[in-house]
Amino acid sequence: MKTKRFAYLMTGLAGLAVFTSALYAEDPAPTLSVGEQKVLDDIAAQFSGFLGDNAATLVDALRTGDSISYVIEVEQTVLDADGNPVLIEITNPDGTVTQVEQTELVEQTVIVENTSAPMGIGNIKLALGLAEASLPEDASYQDIVTALYDSETGNGILDMRANGMGWGDIYHSYDLKVGDVMRNEKAKVVTAERVQKVEKAEKPEKPERIEKPEKPERPDKPEKPEKAHGH
Repeated sequence: MKTKRFAYLMTGLAGLAVFTSALYAEDPAPTLSVGEQKVLDDIAAQFSGFLGDNAATLVDALRTGDSISYVIEVEQTVLDADGNPVLIEITNPDGTVTQVEQTELVEQTVIVENTSAPMGIGNIKLALGLAEASLPEDASYQDIVTALYDSETGNGILDMRANGMGWGDIYHSYDLKVGDVMRNEKAKVVTAERVQKVEKAEKPEKPERIEKPEKPERPDKPEKPEKAHGH
């Protein structure tokens, strides 16, 4: 009897463990429907002038909660086969020669952890709209990602959002208003749509008709010879 009770107890504990694990498990990345992907594509197109070729990648990462990456160039010392710095000689202005370590530029991929939960469409627009409004026009992709997630200060736009600040307060910290920025973004969309309509309406001109060559004049028929009269 005790054995059966023990077995029931263990079964109940196992079930509780599974339930608890499922309850506190992280939410999986959302599966995007065709319609939602279309909306995300539209947002990427809206911010393509600001984000460049990274627009679709960043918008998808914000929606799904994936990490964000970008490539930077760093200067590093060139090493020989034994792992020692390679030395080169440089001539100073006074004619003396100095040995220095040879360096080269190499590309490195920086991965930024997305500390936000998967974001909704509205939040993505608010975050990117504020980043665009607060950064200079020639901001690099690295500048944009840092504006969203600043690992050094923790004062990135989405860092503040993750700490519980409302969008109104976040915008206010940049001396901006949500309504003003969103109206500007809406105006950009309307302008882009008008341009597309105009481009579609402007049909290419039809080529001019090629004139048919004039028909050559018919040659005059030769006169018939007069019939000879009998005598």
